[in-house]
Amino acid sequence: QPLSPSAPQPLILSSSASQPLSLSVLPADALSAIFQRVADPETLCRLSSLSCTSISVAASSSSFWKPLFLRVWGKGLLSKVEASIAAVQKGEEREVPQWMEEPSRLSSEQQTAVRESHVIWLKRPSLKTAFCILSRLVPSYFNADVDCCCLLLTEGESSLAERAEVVGNFIYFASQPRPNMVNVKHAGTKFLTVAKSDPRMDLSRESRLAYFRNYNLKGMDLMSALRMFLKIGLMPSEASRICRLLWAFAGELHTQNLDCEAEGSDLSKKSGLIPSGGRWVSQDVVYLVMWSLLVLNADAHNPHVKKKMRVHEWIKNTNLALEGVGFDSTNQESEGGALRESELSAMYHDVIEHPLQAQVDHHRATNRMVLDRITEKKSTGSSFSGFFEAVKSMFDVFKAPLPE
Repeated sequence: QPLSPSAPQPLILSSSASQPLSLSVLPADALSAIFQRVADPETLCRLSSLSCTSISVAASSSSFWKPLFLRVWGKGLLSKVEASIAAVQKGEEREVPQWMEEPSRLSSEQQTAVRESHVIWLKRPSLKTAFCILSRLVPSYFNADVDCCCLLLTEGESSLAERAEVVGNFIYFASQPRPNMVNVKHAGTKFLTVAKSDPRMDLSRESRLAYFRNYNLKGMDLMSALRMFLKIGLMPSEASRICRLLWAFAGELHTQNLDCEAEGSDLSKKSGLIPSGGRWVSQDVVYLVMWSLLVLNADAHNPHVKKKMRVHEWIKNTNLALEGVGFDSTNQESEGGALRESELSAMYHDVIEHPLQAQVDHHRATNRMVLDRITEKKSTGSSFSGFFEAVKSMFDVFKAPLPE
């Protein structure tokens, strides 16, 4: 639950005897075991700010902060910060360290923040303090100069995979709403979806995959996963960029649930992700079903489309699209055979009753949802006659200028 440093109530756990157990009475090794499972730096910061000394000390431990630091900021910054900690403790460093100064070089406001942060740093040099300082400085640097910021983050990484892992993790971390931190969602989305002709394409593609590995999609049904995708991420306006994001997300959803598919576990049956014993057999299938749902959303909730797709029409169009990637939509007996009509029907009614909504790209439009734009497309009144026509129509909408 959300933690507040000023909350008067003690932090409690439920014990086997149904009596509240205060965290403050637990020994240090027990607290360490609990906090080892805390992967969120904001939560650890709040825990370290509590008045209870045992909790505060445990949550400030470098053993918790080092893996978090390495994950978000990379090896290069970690080695610089650790060297800086040792220098401050020996009294050898009084000037602003390079790792703190570099992100501030493009902004006078950042330079003021650096001076304030340096005072804190000299008093409490630690990985936790450095993590908080970088959280304040680096996102603004990323928004101002993506390429230079990526060089800063990946300085200690040797391979493309290692560099992409740090960049993807950083964008995921800095795209979430956090207090006292600039959000990089817009700049991050643009970087993660650059075109093939862009010289940064390789790093962008691998970072996109690393970004989605931060999502916990294990056992999640496809509709819930699609709604999460639209809610957490910032949808770009260009159709080609949406395709790149959705393709990577579909691949991660498929990958995280491969064991459900292989084992035929109860989880796969319960989740609805792999209906009828393993039918999300490829990234292609997941991707096309998600696109089909987006098209259905556009058709169903566009007031200018007079003739709406009925459930049997949408199911037919979806299965025709799946056949285009070699998915047998007619053989009910084969492994990965046709999706049952009841399964697709349930998805259809879910979208009809609960429209899909995405976060708006506020750099290009204000108070508009990207998917709402589809519903505002003026047409001659004709409805979608097939899945591929619907996709083309959807692409045309995204390429059109945003409404005021």
